[in-house]
Amino acid sequence: MHAGHPNYLGRQPTYQNFLKNCLGLLAALCQTHVTAIPACNGTHKKYFDNTEIYEEFYQILYQLMHISIQEAGFHLQNLLVYWLRDKGEGRAAEWFERYWTGEEKGRYLLGCGGVGLVSNNQSLESQWRWDRVAISNSAQV
Repeated sequence: MHAGHPNYLGRQPTYQNFLKNCLGLLAALCQTHVTAIPACNGTHKKYFDNTEIYEEFYQILYQLMHISIQEAGFHLQNLLVYWLRDKGEGRAAEWFERYWTGEEKGRYLLGCGGVGLVSNNQSLESQWRWDRVAISNSAQV
């Protein structure tokens, strides 16, 4: 894509930007990146003041991922933002609302999988190692 193209972003388009700005689609996001990885390595702890609230937040989030109706899931994501604020976790609420909620950023729900209903919305990332074994017996290209 060149600088004169109407959808040129002024930088190398990422997967999400390409889908949204070039194809008019929204990307499904990886559930593992919103839940398991940060919960295990603690990368999102910096937004929380209370460790117990952090742990409870992730237990709720694990349940939200399995919602199969997008609108209901997006609504419950918003309610989780209110819950965080009610618990005195304003920084966590702002972070979660900005990066992990709504029709564009909250697309890690089961209902966001689309027609193919990709398991856990992890797409190629979750399947790559098994596909590589099946296709090339794990040979590196």
